[in-house]
Amino acid sequence: GCAGKNASIPACPASECTQWLSEFIPLQKGPRSVIWMSGIDDPKETSPFATFFIVQPPRFDRRLIQSHRWVEVMRRALTNRFEWDGGDYGCWFWPAKGSGVWLNVGDTLGYSSRKSALLAAHLSASKNRSLAHLPLNDDSGLSRYTISQGKLTLQILWGVGNMMGGSPITNPASELIVSQGCCGNPATNRSVRRPLSSACPPKEVGLRAGWNATLSCFCDTKLPVLNCQGNESSAVE
Repeated sequence: GCAGKNASIPACPASECTQWLSEFIPLQKGPRSVIWMSGIDDPKETSPFATFFIVQPPRFDRRLIQSHRWVEVMRRALTNRFEWDGGDYGCWFWPAKGSGVWLNVGDTLGYSSRKSALLAAHLSASKNRSLAHLPLNDDSGLSRYTISQGKLTLQILWGVGNMMGGSPITNPASELIVSQGCCGNPATNRSVRRPLSSACPPKEVGLRAGWNATLSCFCDTKLPVLNCQGNESSAVE
């Protein structure tokens, strides 16, 4: 049964909690980005990995992640044919403190908004023949731009509010694009992309679990959201 009113709840050891919360700073007033996302089409699904809920800080409390740092992230599987992920589009994540799934940003680029990232890509394309056909009217060229700069990831602090190109709508969320291996294969147009339908990225992305990325993580491709519930044989090749 439930514990009595006077029962004490064990406190988290300071040696662990202090380390986990050490990056917190007083938040400024302002709207946060709220990302509620179901990873499946069946609303009756009761699996704890069927959905997730992320609250990101207000715009001016967000900070770019330094190169080669680990960050907790989240993403979900594609659920319809209008969504794109993988191939030359890159693999997209949301920074999500507390998710328990870690990703190393490697050498990274960072921009305050999608508009500033697209502007940087446009300026680069005007000087680089290899980027002459880079699509710049939307985000589909950002992964190729990242690769052209010799970087592994690209961060956007103030992205879009229409999650996965649809609904629900929220304040623009922080986003992270990985351009590595199957998350960055060059292609000339969307018709030849190899979409990544799973919530799990390819093995070379190298996810970690545990406190501060201290444990191995194998993502189970059968689950609709990013996770560390699988084993080595279940990971995406």
